[in-house]
Amino acid sequence: MVVRRTGGFAGVAHRLEVAADGPWTYAGDGKRQAGRLTASQVDRLRVLATDGRLPAEAKYKDKRICQDGYGYDVTIDSFTITAVECGRFEQRPALNELVRFLKDTTPL
Repeated sequence: MVVRRTGGFAGVAHRLEVAADGPWTYAGDGKRQAGRLTASQVDRLRVLATDGRLPAEAKYKDKRICQDGYGYDVTIDSFTITAVECGRFEQRPALNELVRFLKDTTPL
């Protein structure tokens, strides 16, 4: 899984890559970090990343303009979800859960 977060007030460009067995790498704000999800976190990520709602949510076209919001490109296997975060992803509950989990468990 690869997550790219761009935009915001400062015009950030962050990248998080998480391997299926838990190791992750993060680059952003001029620094690089690496770590590993715990076994229970890997299990939870697997559930979130295979949520059957995600492919449908990937088709949703967000027309909102959000001052200082973040743009996300989340690539999971063969599809990418592109979204704008204005607080949260109201029309994409599965994506919202996935991003919230990654923010809680990595430097994203």
